[in-house]
Amino acid sequence: MSNDIYRGKRSLERFGKSIWIEGELDTVFDDPVILVPKSNGRKAVILIVPNTLGRYTKRIDKNGKKIFGGDIVHFRTSGLSGYGEVKEDNGRFVIVDKRKKPTRYYPFYDDAIYRVDGNIHDNPELLEVTE
Repeated sequence: MSNDIYRGKRSLERFGKSIWIEGELDTVFDDPVILVPKSNGRKAVILIVPNTLGRYTKRIDKNGKKIFGGDIVHFRTSGLSGYGEVKEDNGRFVIVDKRKKPTRYYPFYDDAIYRVDGNIHDNPELLEVTE
């Protein structure tokens, strides 16, 4: 198990609302779970919806929000801007803009300013193409 941080939606809805959980990734009977530290030194084991799993990119946006796989982000550098979904591609994170034809893949730039606008699970409409 690595020290990476993951995020996923809790598989059981509580009070009619899904809850995002962050922590270490593990599996129980082949189902993904997130381990969350508790105050007593133990870890809570929380079952998550598998397709909501996203790894932390080790980057934060301009508002201090962690950027995970599955997030929808806008970025701006000195000469370029883009918008799309954060995905992993061959062990690295990229921003995929399917609204462009052909699809564009942007790496994470060290000098870029990022803004998380939502994620593909809660806000899929943010990636819809309007003509």
